[in-house]
Amino acid sequence: MVMKNKKKIRGAALVEMALVIGLLVVLLLGIMQFALIFFVHHHMLHAAREATRSLAVRTVTPDEAEVVALYHLGGLSLPFTVTITEPSLADPFDKVVAVEITVPMKQVALGDLLGLIGNENLVARVTMRKEG
Repeated sequence: MVMKNKKKIRGAALVEMALVIGLLVVLLLGIMQFALIFFVHHHMLHAAREATRSLAVRTVTPDEAEVVALYHLGGLSLPFTVTITEPSLADPFDKVVAVEITVPMKQVALGDLLGLIGNENLVARVTMRKEG
């Protein structure tokens, strides 16, 4: 009789452990997913800031600013899209330059097991006022 109770307790503990380990694995994968997205977004912001600063302070062309942005994203092998907005020539008071870097979220994610990511883009946009 005592042996049967020990087996039941061990079996219950095994089931509980399986449930807890499953939840911990899901939580750990979620933390890793968030950290990876945060890491990539941080590098995108840095690259956009450097490209925008090169447009605002120096006289570089938009193509050269795009090269600056892609240079700062060189360690990440993702399909980044760089969009540069320059001041309009028609408005002499418009001195705002902007650089926007986008990448599909599905390319950044470890996986989309629950279908929560969709067709969203990860976007980093920096705007500065042009000097001079």
